[in-house]
Amino acid sequence: MEMRATEWVFVVGLVATGTTFVAVGCDSGNGGSNPSPDSGAISGGSSALGESCTRTADCQAGLACIANTCYPKAGGGGDDGGSDATVPTDGEAGTSAEAAILGPPLGQTGDSCQTSQDCAAGLRCAASTTGLGVCSPANYGLTPTGKVCTGECAQASDCCELPLNVYLYTCNAGNCFNYTAIHTCQDILQLVLGGDTSQCAPGRDAGSAVGAGCFYYQTYCQCAANTWACNGGACVYTAPCSSNLANSPGGCPSLSRTRASLATACDMTAGKCQTTTAGCATSAQCSDAGVADTPATCVGGDCTCYQSGCYLKCAKDLDCQAGYSCDTTTSLCVRGTCTKDQECAAQLGNVRAKCASGACSVACSSDRDCSPPGGAGQGTFNGTICDPTAKTCVPAGCVADVDCAAVGGVRAFCVAAPDAGAKVVHSAITN
Repeated sequence: MEMRATEWVFVVGLVATGTTFVAVGCDSGNGGSNPSPDSGAISGGSSALGESCTRTADCQAGLACIANTCYPKAGGGGDDGGSDATVPTDGEAGTSAEAAILGPPLGQTGDSCQTSQDCAAGLRCAASTTGLGVCSPANYGLTPTGKVCTGECAQASDCCELPLNVYLYTCNAGNCFNYTAIHTCQDILQLVLGGDTSQCAPGRDAGSAVGAGCFYYQTYCQCAANTWACNGGACVYTAPCSSNLANSPGGCPSLSRTRASLATACDMTAGKCQTTTAGCATSAQCSDAGVADTPATCVGGDCTCYQSGCYLKCAKDLDCQAGYSCDTTTSLCVRGTCTKDQECAAQLGNVRAKCASGACSVACSSDRDCSPPGGAGQGTFNGTICDPTAKTCVPAGCVADVDCAAVGGVRAFCVAAPDAGAKVVHSAITN
């Protein structure tokens, strides 16, 4: 049959494009018998391993043309009529020719994606800070340690450190001036005490500027062995007291090294400052006692006793700080109580938050549900991972002190996490 001119143009056009149809359909090399591309009926062309080709006939014996490149045939490349070829990837043993024909390799960590099907096993496509999908790990291989970076101390000597941004009157030649931000013990020595610690002899006027400077210098800079104790990672003032005037000679400090609030009431009988771990047994014993979690003193019946500590009572939610509500049964401001999932979504800012046994937690099936992994364009890791048993987000935790960032601007210590089931309470801020 004679072909028309237009039909010849069409065939030539296909050959010129070098499409897959031409490479497979024309890979005969024997004048028209059209064996399969890997039939082995051809002695081989001149292209060596890794060189370009348009058909298997272009490759040397034992090679097959896959995606315009010569690759070894499966089984060592003998002319056995096989149809597979081995395609090397990333310097390792190759995959089958069929795998190469299926499409490009799946995305690795950090590669862009549209769906999780674009990513390799163990990765999922997640939104990034660039607005594009990025393949990132679903699970991070971390195990909760049960420790948190909330400790003020590992030993008593750690507590002997001046809190940040202490304000004291500065003095010069007996004249004291307005409050000045004090950052170091040397500042107290030079700016408040004029370099003379002899002024800090017992009996110094408790209400004077120099008296306050002496108290801070002796409490945080030249601590005695009995000045502080480290109890469960918290700094407790243990030096004797004889006055209820806080931050003055004979009185109690209002702040620890991390600026955590300390009880400032002095038990005159015992000569010890009240602490949050030992004090009351009944609410009646809170009268004139120091408040456990804020620098204040209980007056009359405005405090209640909870776990040996005195707390200012609340009457309604408005009496509590943000994130807390008033438990009218105990008159304590409590955190984490809930009755509906919607409350938890609002409290935690996460629509996956659930209310279980009166406490809010974020449900998860993978670590990525709790926190982005961090890294370029993938958001900042917030320190939480998915508990594989409870299926809720929990802190990954710390292993050593060096893992901890600052708390209150100063170094924190890695300590055992508090009991997850313990009620978190706080004094009322007003009533």
